[in-house]
Amino acid sequence: MDESDARVTLIEALDEKKVSLAELDQFYPLKVELDKLGIPVEDLRRTTEIIQGAQKSGYSVKTITHLLSTLETSSAIQARIEKNIEDLTDKRDNLEEEVENSHPLIDKRNCYLDNFETWTLVLKN
Repeated sequence: MDESDARVTLIEALDEKKVSLAELDQFYPLKVELDKLGIPVEDLRRTTEIIQGAQKSGYSVKTITHLLSTLETSSAIQARIEKNIEDLTDKRDNLEEEVENSHPLIDKRNCYLDNFETWTLVLKN
């Protein structure tokens, strides 16, 4: 290989490296964001396949990305709703227990009322 061939090969190799560096520069911010979200780069192929499958089924990528972007908010809302349900269930259980515990008192009151009515009738006669 003469000097000019070596030079051409070197220039081509450098050009390939520039493209590779440019691609890496474009990819790096995406990787940073994925890392923040805890999504490994290895999951990208699977995620891409899911999106492509959704597209083939007639779903809009815009709609999918909107749904995914609101997923965190929806998860927080769901957690609050579940907590509210749990709190309300506890309150209902406590009320049911109070009602159950009040039966003897109601029975005793009814007995007093019956006695009062009986005595009232006896005293009237």
